[in-house]
Amino acid sequence: MNQVPIISVGPCELKLATTLAGNDFEDNLQVACAINGQLDLVVTRNLAGFSGNNIPILTPQQMLLRLSEDD
Repeated sequence: MNQVPIISVGPCELKLATTLAGNDFEDNLQVACAINGQLDLVVTRNLAGFSGNNIPILTPQQMLLRLSEDD
């Protein structure tokens, strides 16, 4: 299995989060961290808070299914 990186939050991520399409700043901040961290996707139970962004959003169940298919 691939490593799961821990992404830090700094001024660049905070600034980017204010420019994203989502209505929830905390969700936008997660997307900003994913973008700046060059991540492939975000895993969350809250799909609704991430609409309008250009990064794939998966539920934990969808991610587990994807991981099991990669084996």
